[in-house]
Amino acid sequence: MKAKFSSKDEFDKIFFPRSVAIVGASENILKAGTRFLKPFLKMGFKGDIYAINPNAESAFNCQGYSKITDVPGHIDHVVVCVPSMHIPSIIQQCVDKSVNSVVIFSSGFSESGTEDGRLLEEEIVRLSRDSHLRIIGPNCMGVYCPSGGVSFRDDLPERGGPVALISQSGGVAITTVLTANERNLYFSKVISYGNECDLRSSEVIEYLSDDDETSIIMQYIEGTKDGSEFLSALKKASLKKPVVLLKGGVTDAGTRAVTSHTGALSGMAETWSAVIQQSGAIQTYSVEEFVDTTLAFNLIKPPQGRNLGVVSVSGGLGVNLSDLAIRMGFNMPEFSADVKKQLGRFINAPGTGVHNPVDMAVTFFGTENFKHVYNQLERDDSVDIILMHLCMEYIVRFKEIIPNLDELIVSAIAEGLLALKKPFVMILPHTIQDDKRKKVENQLLEQKIPTYPTIERALISINHCMSYYEMRDKR
Repeated sequence: MKAKFSSKDEFDKIFFPRSVAIVGASENILKAGTRFLKPFLKMGFKGDIYAINPNAESAFNCQGYSKITDVPGHIDHVVVCVPSMHIPSIIQQCVDKSVNSVVIFSSGFSESGTEDGRLLEEEIVRLSRDSHLRIIGPNCMGVYCPSGGVSFRDDLPERGGPVALISQSGGVAITTVLTANERNLYFSKVISYGNECDLRSSEVIEYLSDDDETSIIMQYIEGTKDGSEFLSALKKASLKKPVVLLKGGVTDAGTRAVTSHTGALSGMAETWSAVIQQSGAIQTYSVEEFVDTTLAFNLIKPPQGRNLGVVSVSGGLGVNLSDLAIRMGFNMPEFSADVKKQLGRFINAPGTGVHNPVDMAVTFFGTENFKHVYNQLERDDSVDIILMHLCMEYIVRFKEIIPNLDELIVSAIAEGLLALKKPFVMILPHTIQDDKRKKVENQLLEQKIPTYPTIERALISINHCMSYYEMRDKR
């Protein structure tokens, strides 16, 4: 394996290149190379972009050249989208041109399971060995960095955020980014690295652990070729910031799929779980949980315990929520006598209740009450986390009377949370008119209010947060 980058500046060139060349790009929008060119234009990439194709055809006002070595200026970064048989000669051109990094989208290497594919991958590594060229892939999507104007798809947002994603799978990278965007969660940097023939995920973790743009690291991994370095990098990173990990291949069927996908050595599920726990990272088991947990780290203040103070609009739903919380290892303490007395000053209409959970019933529509309820739960020493359960049935029904009811509710909730020091989580279940529910969820998330569609998903995410902080404090 080649020596690591000697400086942060050299690694920065992957995410902030001054010039790029797309091998296989032309005016033909059906070509893969052109589909990789368009995202750079959409992101407003400020450097030079070159289209490399046999006919030296320009593409969307980007100068065309037949070979990388024909480009007169320097090239920092190259994306390759041509059949695998042509890759060795392109790698040699990149070496001759002193290119910093190359993304190989093309497949047909070790992941194919063939001897020819394995030898071809070994050849491109050999060609780059004595140079400064770093290979990302093959069999990957490459790099996305909004602040650098770099992307691998034209439907990824120009808006950046505090989360970084390292993904062995291109598909998981795309799905995770787009799913997270739906939850108002955005990314500083994403790298899909595929077969890991040269650039290792451990190197990227080390870089991101010191990256000022990144406060949370996500990683999807199937296997690795440098287990000890990976564990060391994971341990160092998780001391500095949360690392949320999704491991592919935790069953026999999944392990077989890993071999045919990236050619990685995935190892035994039990071993991986032990490694992840030892590192201080948090293991998740689905893209949904992967994103949910990252959302929690981004928006939920670190909880000091598992005692919940719950606010509900429906007594029955509050009971169900309480049952689920207890089954998941949380507590529902009784409020202090004084807190119940103070709550009773404004939660006192027929059908209401001031025990835990608080049943607001019709007082829910007096949005000025939210702040009073939150303040009382804030000062109750038995409460560590405040949860509120909203019902779309109430919002949809009464919007006929108060057309802007959803905006009023979200505004009142956000205003009531301003002075809170305790973590707060909103539950907004899927029930009726999910398009309207999505609008309310977006409004809540825009106000930086962590919002989940089920109590189970919320509490799993909170548990992950607590596990991380507890592990970090012990190290």
